[in-house]
Amino acid sequence: QSRPALFVDLDLPETCRTKAMIIRNKPELARVVFGNSHVDPSDSTPFIETKEYILHPMNLTDTQAMKLFLSSGKMDLSLPTLFLSECVLIYIAPEKVNPTLQLLQQSFPNSCIVVYEQIRPSDPFGQMMIRNLHVILNTLVHIAGAWVDLLSMEAYPELEDQKKRYRELGFTSVFCRDMYDVYSKMLDGNDVKRISRIEWFDEFEEWHLIQAHYCLLVAAQGSFDSWFSELTKNASFSVSFKSFCGTCSHA
Repeated sequence: QSRPALFVDLDLPETCRTKAMIIRNKPELARVVFGNSHVDPSDSTPFIETKEYILHPMNLTDTQAMKLFLSSGKMDLSLPTLFLSECVLIYIAPEKVNPTLQLLQQSFPNSCIVVYEQIRPSDPFGQMMIRNLHVILNTLVHIAGAWVDLLSMEAYPELEDQKKRYRELGFTSVFCRDMYDVYSKMLDGNDVKRISRIEWFDEFEEWHLIQAHYCLLVAAQGSFDSWFSELTKNASFSVSFKSFCGTCSHA
């Protein structure tokens, strides 16, 4: 299987509404999501549900809402399932989101979560990164009217803290490396050469610092445990991850 049978997109209500309107009003996207079905461009509801794609408003701090969604029968919870989180959990207090993560871990016995987010806030570069983010977030306050912050960074500042979090949630296999390690040691050499030829780049010192302050975490269980063993042994992360994506039924 070359791609997941079902892609589920969970986000805050207004973000879902924006995504849904973009999909409905962009013919290229509408064809991918809806096929030949009729699409009403004026529809402003935040929900989309097709055979291969579900867009559903969800606050990850609302564990009860997640329970109701999982019990709706829209997904087969036993199938291999991949969760993707890119700079999301870092903005949610652990005590508010960990119960939802625990629910997902218990509900999907054959699952894997891939997390990308910031780490190492205490060293000089990390402190500067936090200050710069606060400047950006302060600007967003004036635009969106709400303050957001890196609420889980204090609890999980280092790689070992990140790994401990997912082990305590019950995942049986956990991998976590900073992005500089992933790029320099785990990507296929041909991919690295191809990327380096796309655009001339010479600010490597700063780029290395930035990459060392972001991490990639993979936590797996059930049917993904055997793939995880391959990942941690294989020098080429990209090859392992491609084989992994082919095993997913849900994402």
